[in-house]
Amino acid sequence: LYLYFVASHKGVPVDWLGMLRQPAMYHLWFVYMIIGLYLLLPFLQAIFESICDKPTLSLYFIVVWVVITCLPLYFPIPLLGIMQQTTFLGYGGYFIIGGLFVTCLKDNIPTAFWVGLYLASSVVTFLLTWNFSDKAGAPSEAAYVYFTLNVAIATLAAFKAFIRVK
Repeated sequence: LYLYFVASHKGVPVDWLGMLRQPAMYHLWFVYMIIGLYLLLPFLQAIFESICDKPTLSLYFIVVWVVITCLPLYFPIPLLGIMQQTTFLGYGGYFIIGGLFVTCLKDNIPTAFWVGLYLASSVVTFLLTWNFSDKAGAPSEAAYVYFTLNVAIATLAAFKAFIRVK
């Protein structure tokens, strides 16, 4: 629909197959990511169901996801490249960890803690952005990458806080 809207305003024909080569528009990248997650949903669900009732395995999953997907963005781990492990499920990891946070990992941590963790992670993101931009002499959005540890922590903390609100 967006392709049709843009093409009609520009007076050009709609390239329907073009959206199979690249996102219809750059800001709609997430639609393709969500389609990918839905295509992988049976696989992701099998992983989730097999680790949900096993707290140690759930924690192991989270740690491996963080080490392989998040940490190398700030702290390169050459061994991961040698092992050919440069990402671990990507957004599918967020998907599974979100499910674990909602249904399997019960805690008595107050909502205020999760809000505070979100705010602290957001401040860290701000400070990292300022530092990276200052060093580069130009704006840098490296700290806003969706898989950086600060963004992952902020995302999961906000998610945990939101699911607590009745």
